[in-house]
Amino acid sequence: MEDAGIVSPLPFSGNDQGRTFTIVSQPAPREGMEPSASLLTTDGGYFRTMRIPLKHGRLFEARDGADAKPVAGRADQRHLCQKILP
Repeated sequence: MEDAGIVSPLPFSGNDQGRTFTIVSQPAPREGMEPSASLLTTDGGYFRTMRIPLKHGRLFEARDGADAKPVAGRADQRHLCQKILP
């Protein structure tokens, strides 16, 4: 084995937990027309295993816990931005 990671729910499994959001610079969408995105919980190994580059922040580490500095990582989200912004 070369690498391993954890993700839940499994991407594209149909078990996603979708969340709606608003864009501050855009007019509020009509009710029921809000953009949404899937919420997946991962560990740092998932990004390495799937070869997803981190663009900002840091990956989760074994030392992360309730008292650790918050982790604010972001993978490449260009596709999402192109889809929701004119």
